[in-house]
Amino acid sequence: MKTSELDIDIYNNVKPDKVLEYLRLSGWHKHSNFSDRAAIWVYNNANGKQFQALLPLTTDIPDYASRMDDVFRVLALVEQRSQSEIFNDLVDVTAIATDKGREVLNLRFNFDSDVTGVSEIEASAKHLGVILESLQNLFDSIAQVKAGRPSPFGKVAKEITDQARLSILGTFKGSFGVRLAIAPKPEQQQLSLTDTLENQPLGELVIDEFFKVLEQSHDRNFEHLSDRLTNLQRRTTSNYRKFLLSLSDADASLAIDWGSLNTNRGGSARITAEDAIASIETIKKLEVEAPQEYQVMGELLAASKTGKTFELRNMEDDSRLSGKISDEILEDRNIKLTIGTLYNATLREKIAVSSITGEGKVDRVLIKIHPWHLEA
Repeated sequence: MKTSELDIDIYNNVKPDKVLEYLRLSGWHKHSNFSDRAAIWVYNNANGKQFQALLPLTTDIPDYASRMDDVFRVLALVEQRSQSEIFNDLVDVTAIATDKGREVLNLRFNFDSDVTGVSEIEASAKHLGVILESLQNLFDSIAQVKAGRPSPFGKVAKEITDQARLSILGTFKGSFGVRLAIAPKPEQQQLSLTDTLENQPLGELVIDEFFKVLEQSHDRNFEHLSDRLTNLQRRTTSNYRKFLLSLSDADASLAIDWGSLNTNRGGSARITAEDAIASIETIKKLEVEAPQEYQVMGELLAASKTGKTFELRNMEDDSRLSGKISDEILEDRNIKLTIGTLYNATLREKIAVSSITGEGKVDRVLIKIHPWHLEA
């Protein structure tokens, strides 16, 4: 066992509720309340040996740090780990954010072993990878909106993704824990967005918006959730649905602690697999009932009046957009669809969600079009 010691005052950064949750998930059981300010917890190892720990329940006792140090000494004996390693699992996330100079998120997953085939201290690499990838995509799309530059398609601008990028700082015990940090603020890029962000770091605004969405999903406040997702626009709504699907597929519940450099930010949020399923149903309805219209300037690559199909190359990001041509365009003899010509086009999108897989497919319709030079 490692015997690394910590300065006793550092235990003031450990909250009683986090240690209580850690003990419960690590196989400890509450024996009795010593008073309304402390509780005795016990643990029996595989050899039948019993360990006891007196857990302080409030931080306002004079010797709180010393009492928490005693708890960590017992945990170090039980787990055959150093106190510093256990401290890393339980330290208040705000203290980590301050130390790193970044916004930090502690993600704690509880996976149903019947679905993932893993224990509480393991995680399916496949499921975890999908969850983290969908979370990053969600952060990118929220960042677009908060930066005042939303787009329903194409790549998100690098100066935006750079500020919403998540990095893994490590893992920790207590169900399965992953510690993430938002990218350090790039000062030279942040300046270009301060007018729309009211001098607040973009990463901080993204996490705050993400927490509000999670809270409304967990509370099953679907009316407010629909309003918020409508304001966050189509791409964010779609990415949030994919994030919820990743949790549902893994049958995972998620608890998140946010440590912020802003004393007015931070906090905790949670969402269960059941919350995710219920929210997905709301989003499906929202996506069907609220189609989105937007304009693009693009080169017409293909058009078929008999097949009622088109393909445009978006000049902004070189992406290709295809779909159906509306009857109004086909019936208007004044509209000429000439391959290779630049057009200003208005597209209407809605997402058709499969009732079997839950995956969404974009149905796109060209509803207005005229040559670009007329607009110029």
